[in-house]
Amino acid sequence: MANNSSLSSPLPHADKSCIDIKTALFGSNYPVIHIQLFLLGVVLIAICSLIHKYSKNHIGIHKNLKLLLVNTIILYIINSLVWIVFFLRYRIQMFTYKHPCDFLSPVWMVPMFLGPPKLYSIAYPCFHFAIAFERIRSTFLAKRYERMGTQSTVIIIWIIWFLSFGYMMYIIWVAMNDPAIFAQPQGIVTITTEANANVMLYGTIVSMALVILTALCDWFIFVMNKRLHIFTRNSRTEYNLSLNYQINENTQAMLVIFPIDISFAIIYPIHNVLVILIRAYRSAFTKADFVSYCYWANTPLFLHSLVTVLLYIRFINRSSNITKRRNFVKRKLKEEGKTHFKFLEEQWNRKSAFSTY
Repeated sequence: MANNSSLSSPLPHADKSCIDIKTALFGSNYPVIHIQLFLLGVVLIAICSLIHKYSKNHIGIHKNLKLLLVNTIILYIINSLVWIVFFLRYRIQMFTYKHPCDFLSPVWMVPMFLGPPKLYSIAYPCFHFAIAFERIRSTFLAKRYERMGTQSTVIIIWIIWFLSFGYMMYIIWVAMNDPAIFAQPQGIVTITTEANANVMLYGTIVSMALVILTALCDWFIFVMNKRLHIFTRNSRTEYNLSLNYQINENTQAMLVIFPIDISFAIIYPIHNVLVILIRAYRSAFTKADFVSYCYWANTPLFLHSLVTVLLYIRFINRSSNITKRRNFVKRKLKEEGKTHFKFLEEQWNRKSAFSTY
């Protein structure tokens, strides 16, 4: 690695952007890169474990919930891979650079790294709200929900991807039309401009409202399913297989989804408040420290992603164990039934043989 003391040596060909990015990478940003690389790497490993467990176990949940969860995992993969490549690029350059301007990012590269997180910031709250909406549908339409198709959910998924992608492309398009930022390679990368700052602020407000609304919906679903469970258990007049199956599925799913959404409803506003405070006191920081603090503010979100994937793994293990127990009970009942009928057949044969004498 190049000696850090080179910062004080004369750099005739380096402009301020080159010095800023080098100062950030070898200064306060240095631990951020390694901590977040570790977290994101563990997230990807956990996702691989999740996919492996899912492929090996049959999970008895509705296709609508499966579709939404799969799209959420795809979001995690996209977000984690983008940030890993972003940090790895700098980590490799820290070993190989010969001049501070080697750290500059070409204009075409900046949207590739900073665009997907904008997509994630809209799509993730939307998908979790869609999951809550599906759970509400399955609660109120429990008697016939199992017979309903996936058409409405597929439409919702397409709408979420379209809106999120459109939001990302608008932010990128407005930023790239600002010559003050995209006229030359960037040192400390950004796609925030005066033209798109208000849109990003409105996007943050809407996503925060959606996150809080999702948590409230989850609480409502959790309470409703507990009441339905008590009602069906005490009711002796009517038994509906689809209703009871859906109540059990909702209860199992909400044991995982409810804490995830509640924790995100706490972490996401904290993250946004931290970013707002950092931006408000921007003049008190150096440019390197400002960027470092903004990256530090992302750490709770990455940690939440890891915990979420681990809870999904726990959900699969729990569902798999329940399915295995059900199958074991079914096999046992079937074997007991065969044994009982075999015993009755033997008794009948003995009685028939005795009557012939």
